[in-house]
Amino acid sequence: MAKEYKKVEQRKRGGGGWCGGESVCTMATMGFCLHVIIAIVVFLSIPFFSPTEASKATSPPPPSASPNPPPVPKSPPPHPPPSASPTPPPNPPPPSPSSPSAQHIEVPDGGCDVFLTEEECRALADAEGVSFGLLDGTYAAPGCYKQTLNNIYFYNIDLTSTITCAASEHATCMCGIPSPSPPPPPSPIQPFNFQVSSTCATHMTERECSLFAGNNGAQFMTQVVDNAPYGCTWLPNSVTKLAIWNTKMESTVTCDTYKSSLNGECVCGI
Repeated sequence: MAKEYKKVEQRKRGGGGWCGGESVCTMATMGFCLHVIIAIVVFLSIPFFSPTEASKATSPPPPSASPNPPPVPKSPPPHPPPSASPTPPPNPPPPSPSSPSAQHIEVPDGGCDVFLTEEECRALADAEGVSFGLLDGTYAAPGCYKQTLNNIYFYNIDLTSTITCAASEHATCMCGIPSPSPPPPPSPIQPFNFQVSSTCATHMTERECSLFAGNNGAQFMTQVVDNAPYGCTWLPNSVTKLAIWNTKMESTVTCDTYKSSLNGECVCGI
């Protein structure tokens, strides 16, 4: 017991034992702890990245925008829509056909055989750009007249007035144009004579022969033959009545021969 107690006392006094003394043990422990702390600090100072952040960290940085980007060229202003062409002025109405008032004659003396109407007289005034007036009485020429002194057209609606334009001072009557005379009636057809003889004293024309056929209900034809007299002949007793105009003047067949051979007749003029 006495020996073990002495060993314990020696340890307590640092004369040997586990750490070789109390001071030595304390310094070794502190050095170890310092190395551990430094390792922990170094370990914690290393950054840790997720895979996405790591890829971002390894990818090259995006190009920085240039400080002064080139100006974007301005597009030309859009062309304005073509303006609608101005509406052309309406075409002037076609000139109206000449009214009857344009067809007139001036009669300084006497009176009118054909009177213009009031509208025709007014149209004459309008065409000259002068005044127009109406009258009603026997003191002025009837119908339309122009007072040349004042350049005014008047129309007297009293057509029974017997005053002539010569009697009206400075007046010229404006009269209508009389209608043309109708053509004369056609001259009557010359009478026909059925003559059975050797020759016709007066030959009919081709037209007269055609009219003769029509007046007698016969057909008409023109031919050049040697077996008929020259001129107009007809066959009244044939199945179809036939009038023939033979243009062959050299034919020597006479009317009596024609009568005896074909029972035909010469149709001669009077």
